[in-house]
Amino acid sequence: MKQKKIKTLITLLNARERTKRDLKRYDELYIKQALNLTFQSEIQDTLNYFKINLYNYIRAIKDKKEYFDKYQKLESELNKKVIPLNAESLNSTYTIYELYSVYRNRYEHPNKIDDADQYTIFHTSIPQKEFIQLFHICNNVVDFELNKLTSVEIKSMILENPETIISIQKSVLHLDKQNEKEKEEHLELYQQNKMLLQKLKNINFNNLTENLIDEIYEKFKNYFLNTYFKKEFVEYYGETMYKKLLEIYSNENGSTKQIVQEIQTFYQTLLKQS
Repeated sequence: MKQKKIKTLITLLNARERTKRDLKRYDELYIKQALNLTFQSEIQDTLNYFKINLYNYIRAIKDKKEYFDKYQKLESELNKKVIPLNAESLNSTYTIYELYSVYRNRYEHPNKIDDADQYTIFHTSIPQKEFIQLFHICNNVVDFELNKLTSVEIKSMILENPETIISIQKSVLHLDKQNEKEKEEHLELYQQNKMLLQKLKNINFNNLTENLIDEIYEKFKNYFLNTYFKKEFVEYYGETMYKKLLEIYSNENGSTKQIVQEIQTFYQTLLKQS
């Protein structure tokens, strides 16, 4: 049960990041539009992406509601009745979730026309702030469960996250590639790096233990501190990213949740730049 719950939380964290990304992009575009710049089409597309990812986030929680002690708060919000602004639809009553499901289905099947009334109500009668509120409620529901986990469980959860694993493995492969470039000029350092990189490549993410997690952290930290790595990393990603990297892995005072989120965000950023 516990392992299934952790896997569910991993999925939800990925869903949250996608939703958060679209919301951030929407806010950026909205500000640009306020400055009399033309972004209306992109704003609408981004808003749609946000709503779809938010729906998927909600549905993922709803499908595993037995794992979430605070689920009732989300359920209550989804069951709120929507009052149609269109006079012709005043006799129709739907919940937020019912209308949201129609929107999601129409997005997948744009030629569907038998739900036109609900689709119109969704667009005209649910204020934008409601979706922001739903996003925050989802985060609170998930965070309540995350806060119950031990530091080892949280570390394991993040390291077992496919997106995090891929980004770490890509980073290791990139470091290996950079190491090969300097083989002739820095043979001794090359050999040391090669041994360390090989150990990182051989990490078994399917059998994590507390000792292995600590070992992974130490391997990365030691590698990050050598001058050769700094030179190559700064050249590829920049000084700011290098400083951020050291801050994350040297942070002994931050909460486990904070450090885990920073590591996840950092590697996702690296993945985009690679």
